[in-house]
Amino acid sequence: MQEFDPFSKRNGVTEPPAQQCNDFVDSDLNQLTRLLEAPFAEESTDSAHEPRDVTDAARTTPKPHEAADVARTTPKPHEATDAAKAPFNPRPMAASNKLASRLRRIADATKTAATLREETDASTAVTRPRGAADTARTTLKLHGVADATRTTPKPHGAADAARITPKPHGATDTARITPKPHGAADTSKAVTRLHEAVDPNKTTSFLHETADSERPAVIPRRDVGSSKTTPKPHIILDQIEPTTEPNDAADQNELVAEDNIATEEVNPQASIQYRRRLIRSKLKGAVAPPIQPPAPAQPQPQPQPTEELESSAIPIPQTQPVVPKTTDLAWLWLPGTCLVAAIGLMLISYGYSIALGGVAQASSFFWSGLRLMFASVAIRVIAPNVPRQERISLVVALGLGLYLVKVLHSPSMFTFSDELQHWRTAGDILRSGELFLPNPLLPVSPLYPGLEIVTTALASSSGLSIFASGILVLGLARIVGVLGLFLFYEQVGGSARVAGVAALLYMVNPSYLFFDAQFAYESLAIPLTALTLFAMAHRNQVADDKRLGLTLIVVMGIAAVIITHHVTTYALIMFLFVWSFVAFIWGRSASGQLTPYGILLLTVLMSLCWIAYVASITISYLERPLDNAGQDLIRLIAGESVSRELFRTAAGELAPLWERLNGFASVGLILLGLPLGLLHIWRQHRTRVLAMTLALSALAYPVTLAARLTNNGAEVANRASAFLFVAIAFVLAVGVTGFLKDRWSEHWAAIFGVWATVIFSGSVIVGWPLWARIPGPYMAIADTRSIEGQGLAAADWVRTYFETDSRIIADRINRLLMGSYGEQRPVTHFSDRLQTAQVVLSPTFGPEERQIVRWGKVRYIVVDQRLSRELPSVGSGNYFERGEPGGGEHTTPIDPAALAKFDSLPRVSRVFDSGDIIIYDGGALQR
Repeated sequence: MQEFDPFSKRNGVTEPPAQQCNDFVDSDLNQLTRLLEAPFAEESTDSAHEPRDVTDAARTTPKPHEAADVARTTPKPHEATDAAKAPFNPRPMAASNKLASRLRRIADATKTAATLREETDASTAVTRPRGAADTARTTLKLHGVADATRTTPKPHGAADAARITPKPHGATDTARITPKPHGAADTSKAVTRLHEAVDPNKTTSFLHETADSERPAVIPRRDVGSSKTTPKPHIILDQIEPTTEPNDAADQNELVAEDNIATEEVNPQASIQYRRRLIRSKLKGAVAPPIQPPAPAQPQPQPQPTEELESSAIPIPQTQPVVPKTTDLAWLWLPGTCLVAAIGLMLISYGYSIALGGVAQASSFFWSGLRLMFASVAIRVIAPNVPRQERISLVVALGLGLYLVKVLHSPSMFTFSDELQHWRTAGDILRSGELFLPNPLLPVSPLYPGLEIVTTALASSSGLSIFASGILVLGLARIVGVLGLFLFYEQVGGSARVAGVAALLYMVNPSYLFFDAQFAYESLAIPLTALTLFAMAHRNQVADDKRLGLTLIVVMGIAAVIITHHVTTYALIMFLFVWSFVAFIWGRSASGQLTPYGILLLTVLMSLCWIAYVASITISYLERPLDNAGQDLIRLIAGESVSRELFRTAAGELAPLWERLNGFASVGLILLGLPLGLLHIWRQHRTRVLAMTLALSALAYPVTLAARLTNNGAEVANRASAFLFVAIAFVLAVGVTGFLKDRWSEHWAAIFGVWATVIFSGSVIVGWPLWARIPGPYMAIADTRSIEGQGLAAADWVRTYFETDSRIIADRINRLLMGSYGEQRPVTHFSDRLQTAQVVLSPTFGPEERQIVRWGKVRYIVVDQRLSRELPSVGSGNYFERGEPGGGEHTTPIDPAALAKFDSLPRVSRVFDSGDIIIYDGGALQR
């Protein structure tokens, strides 16, 4: 009998599969009916040896192109295969008609099952994972239905999953050989549809074979008559290792398609469609050209299945993709960089220790350690592929490291002049529990007690000293400041790399290393401002329903800044004003962000209220230095005065040549970098209002350079750098990252490290005098270098034996020590409008000096004999304070006779004498 092809082309047109199947079954049944109605007498005498069903296809002669082993379908164990044992029993015509009717009903059921099977093909198709050789393993039982839950995808490169499928009921390994029941001969792979119509069980078996047609199941060759294998109750038909028949073109096409799928990355959806075509081609059974697999898609991560299953009926557990082990050591960059920075900190500490003994090489250790710290972090931060968390960690580590540079400078006490002034305010609050007590050292300090409130709260709750509490508070403030700046720059620039570089470059401002690390209100106010700026910038990026919390943070941050530092408050107001101006020019629609008009108005109102009700003296406190700086600058521009000599102290000490060159190079590199940054901001961020605000603010930098050429303007310019560099650092960072975007290499990283380090070291030179960078032997009127044993001992003695807040006259250094550690009340020109310096500097004690003592109710006079040996080193060039006789113009030290005149005055006695420091009791001078 010729093998039927249900999907063959008829009249050159391929009919739909369902219609072709129906036509095939009807034609087959008609042939069957005619065959059964034929006279049995015409049959050959050999019919006695035929099987009971006349439709036995076992005698069908294999075609030449088929392989010798044509039995690919395993007969069922309940079927008799020995035709000789079944005697022929011809049936009458009625029985034949009844059989034909039965066969038609079976055919209808067969068509229904075939249709249902075709409709569910897509649901049973399993997408092959990348590189899998065989992704569909369907376990079929003898009488059962195909179980789609047993489809086992193959892991990458794994062996045939059929070899590890568990055997039901203890069956032997059926992965390679399917057992034949009772020695029956192998039947043909192409089972005749007529036989299937007669036997419904075989019809179901054919449908199962169709479902399993994704993989060709080829039984190894064996003798036809072999019957040594005993069937098991359940036979797994899908555990056969695929092979290729040389002459079977259809099977070869399938295997080629299978290999293509196994070696290419296939789109999952396209793979499902491809398998549908492959199943239909298998059902068709015709020799067709190779089916092209779907085009490869982008690699998709696929979960890997487990290789061992407890049972084929249990869903396959999915595991996470296997991540290959890597030898990437990028995680070592952060600890390695921190280790290098720690080595630099050790060098600085060693330089400090030997500097106390006057060793000349101490400065070399200081600069080596400082540059090593900064350059190591700079080279890593500028790299393009650094994770965001690592950039944050690096800039925070550098900020803390530079803070420790200042702490190690004086690790046991406050020695900077501003520190001693604020130490007095904190001490008054801690002793009395009240705010706004007068401070003779710095009258404006109690009016902005933000730092002192936090410090004394920590000291009273923990039992720590004011010094220890202040160190902890400022260390935490340094972390908050660095994080706030990083996040603010990230919001403005939209890049973690720009944010990291900008936060790094902010640290090159002249005030960062020492001035903004000391125990003073600006050291806390600037970190609070950075946090407030970030909250304002982030508030414009979130939805309206999430802005309430950020608005509260902004309001509280502004209030905290206002009660902490006056200059920082004014700088914030100016920045908000420029921000509002840029937003008005650019327009709200250009950036899609809210304008800061409301925040500006709120800040101005809160600041005015604080000045009016609490800190009214702030205006006069700031008016004098600003007015002097402006007048000096105007005279310099008009040619009425000459500029001051740069890099020379008031005592006449000139900085080394390399320091002067480094200072000029630092300013020059900043000036060269600003135009590049402004250009990149205009190209990339001109629609961002905040970016343009920072760009416009950075233009004020050249003005501050002009102010450095005057005596009074140099200090103002130095203080302003802490605020201007918020904008300058961002502009430089945008310029550097934009320049290196398309030309990155390790060489450029080294160049950037050198460039940034030159700017950093030059800013330290410009902003901090030579004598103040490292500790050392005593120097007259040199702030930290003037704090030594004799002065501390005198202050401690005074605190022990004098009444608190006794009124005294002293030079700049002893005034700080007596007012802070000694808890006395110095009388000054700034606080009392009395020229107290004249009492000490005058060669004689006349009526004018006596009048000053009386008006000032002075009880004690402190005289330091060392002032007659050296000129003052402080930049103002004053022994006592601004406005003193000859102040800023001293060319020779004080006459020793002027300091010794109190010994000849009647009723004036020495109450303390340490050799250099003498304290006179001048109570009798008030009469």
